[in-house]
Amino acid sequence: MKQPLLHIFLKKIKLFKVAKLIYFFLNKLEIIKKYKTSTGTYYLPFFAFKDGIKNAITNDKIFDEHIFDVAKNYISENSIVIDAGSNYGQYTILFSKASKNVEVYSFEANKFIYDILKKNIEINNSNAKSFHVLLGNFDKKIINIEKVKLSTADYGSQSFKITSKIDSEKIQALKIDDIDFKKKISLFKIDVEGMDYEVLQGAEKTIKAHQMPIIFEFIKEKNQKSLEDYMNLIKSFNYYVHSKIDETNYLVKYKN
Repeated sequence: MKQPLLHIFLKKIKLFKVAKLIYFFLNKLEIIKKYKTSTGTYYLPFFAFKDGIKNAITNDKIFDEHIFDVAKNYISENSIVIDAGSNYGQYTILFSKASKNVEVYSFEANKFIYDILKKNIEINNSNAKSFHVLLGNFDKKIINIEKVKLSTADYGSQSFKITSKIDSEKIQALKIDDIDFKKKISLFKIDVEGMDYEVLQGAEKTIKAHQMPIIFEFIKEKNQKSLEDYMNLIKSFNYYVHSKIDETNYLVKYKN
C-alpha cells in the first residue's frame, strides 16, 4: 500500500530538519583543515560544506570575482588597502599581491573567522595587518555583542548586534578614523553585513583625506538605513556612484 503524499512530504521535512541540526552541530566544533588552492593556501572550516566562500576557494575560484576584478584596478604601488569584513582573507591575500608594496588593513569581527584569517595571512606571507574588532561609528571602547550563532550555511552571513545581556561576548569597538595610516590609501572595500553605513560614518575624516575609491554593499533586508541614506552620506563626502557592480555592491568615487 502506497503511503499518502503528505506522509512522504512530512518525512522529508523531518529528515531535512535533522540534517540541518547535524550541520550546525558539526560547525560548532570549529574544526579547520588546510587547503592548497590556485589563489593561495587557506585554513577553512572543515564541516562548512555549504559555505559559499569556502566552496569558491576550494574550487580554485575567487569568491565574487567580478568585485575583485573591479577593485584590483584601483590598487596602486606603495599604498594601503582597507578590507573591512575580511572573512577568511581571500581578498586580503589577493589585494596584498595586486601591486608592489601594498599593505592591507584587514578587519573581522567573528572571533573564529578572525583566527582563521590571521592564520591565512601568515601562511601566505601576506603584507597585511589583521584586527579583531567591530567596525562602526563607535568610540574606541570594549562593547558587548550577542554571542555569534551560526544560523545560515555561510559564516560570512552572520551579523552582530550590540546588547546589554549578561550572556554576550566582549569585543573592541573601533572606527577607521581611530587609525593613523602612514601611507596613501588606494582602496576601501566594505562588506560588513548591514553595518556598511556606520563604517562609512566612522571613516569620514579618512575618506576626505585620502579620497580613495570605495566599494560597499547594500542589502535592504540587512540594513536599518535606506539606500537613499547611503547616497546622501556619500554625497556629504563629495563622492558619487561611479557604477553599480552587481545587485548589492556599489563603487563610489571622489568628485575631482
